[in-house]
Amino acid sequence: TVTKNNGGVFSRLFVYSKSDIPIIILGCIGAAGQGMVMPLITPLLSNIFTVMNMPWRSDFSSKIGLYAGLLLALAFMALVSMAVQMSFFNLVSERLSRRVRLDVFRKYVRMPIGWSDEPANAPGALGSRLATDATLLNTLTSSVFGVYIQALSGFATGVVISFIGDWRLALVGLGCCP
Repeated sequence: TVTKNNGGVFSRLFVYSKSDIPIIILGCIGAAGQGMVMPLITPLLSNIFTVMNMPWRSDFSSKIGLYAGLLLALAFMALVSMAVQMSFFNLVSERLSRRVRLDVFRKYVRMPIGWSDEPANAPGALGSRLATDATLLNTLTSSVFGVYIQALSGFATGVVISFIGDWRLALVGLGCCP
């Protein structure tokens, strides 16, 4: 089925990427940081709106300056985490793509002579298939995995923030999650 096939693909990709595990972990940390940015902005904006409704207070400008600085720090966190995520995942995907291309090419070269006479195994078709598969593999490892980590991190951060705000409302929200 589809689920078993996807699990097999990911497990084989991780076997191929065994030497790149530290780079993958750094990419996951960057993706987790990127996923945390949006949920962390919401309480900040809530506090900014609360302070903006009371401009007559004596600590108005200091609080607005504090929240503006925190928003700037979150923007910097988003920039750094996205750069870390994209650079490390792209590095891993390029290395993985190179390894897979090399292994497939070695397999092509070791095939019997009669195998290459078949129309489906023409040199142009094989080269095209190799390039297409490498591109799909590159997309799978660089984009999809990072998005999964971002979504999980964003969800977890949102749940923690909601439990800090009001645990009863957080439980209702969790009950409505699919």
